[in-house]
Amino acid sequence: MKVKRSYNYGMAIPKKDLTVAEIKAILESGDFQQLIGARESDNFEAKAAHPFDLDGDHGHTFRLAKYFASFANNNGGIIVCGLTTDKDDTAPLDFVTGLDLIARGAFYKPEELIGRGQSKVHPKLDGIEAGWFPSKDNADQGIGAIIIPPQSEGKKYFLVAGSETLEGEEVDGQFYGIPIRDGANTAWLPPDKLHALALEKPTNFQQWQIIISQRLDGIDTKLETLTVAQRINRAAKSNALAKKINEVFPHHE
Repeated sequence: MKVKRSYNYGMAIPKKDLTVAEIKAILESGDFQQLIGARESDNFEAKAAHPFDLDGDHGHTFRLAKYFASFANNNGGIIVCGLTTDKDDTAPLDFVTGLDLIARGAFYKPEELIGRGQSKVHPKLDGIEAGWFPSKDNADQGIGAIIIPPQSEGKKYFLVAGSETLEGEEVDGQFYGIPIRDGANTAWLPPDKLHALALEKPTNFQQWQIIISQRLDGIDTKLETLTVAQRINRAAKSNALAKKINEVFPHHE
C-alpha cells in the first residue's frame, strides 16, 4: 500500500524521470531531496521504509520475487525504500512526494532480503545488490535500495513460483508466472504467450552458445583469483600444449 503525504504545504512538485544510474548517484551522495518529484517507471519503484515483511507468509515473499523478476525480464531496475508517494494526476503512476527515512541498522539484512526474493524466482538472478545509504544531513538516517542489474538474454524469461490452496491443501511452487515491468506496473504474460514460449526450443547452436558463455563466466571468475605466478604458470602450460598440438597436427597454408 502506498503511503500518501503532502509535501511543501501543498505546493505543486515538479515531476521528473530519473535513470537507475542517476538514482544510484543520488543515493551515494546522500542528498535525498533530489529524489522528490521522481516518477516511477520501467526501472524505478518507490517504497516506504519497510514494505516487505520477511517474517510474513508466502504472499510477502511472492511480492518481493515479483519485483525481482519483473525488472529482470525488462532491463533491470531499482527499488528504493524510504520514500512517500502519491498518484500523478497526469499519468497512471506514482511519484515521490517526500522522505520516510530509515534509522541506521534498521534496514533489512541484504543477504536475507535477496535470499527471500530469489527463493521464488527461477532461474536465479545475477548481481543483485541491496544496501542502506546514509543521509548527508544525518548519518544515522538513510534510505535502503535493491538494485537489479540487466540480465543475460540467454536466461530470460525469469519465472516466479506461486502458491494456491486447492481443496484445503496448499500447493506451493506448482504454479508459475512471468512478470514483466511495464511502466510503473507489472504485466503478467497471458497463458497463450506462456504456452508459445514453452513450445519454443533453442537450436543446438543457441544451446552451445549458452553453455560456452556459462563456462567462460566460470573461467573468468577463477582467473580473477589467480596470483601473478599462477597466471604465468598457466600461460606456460597453455603455450606448451599449443606447441604439442601443432607438432601432431601441423597447420598448412
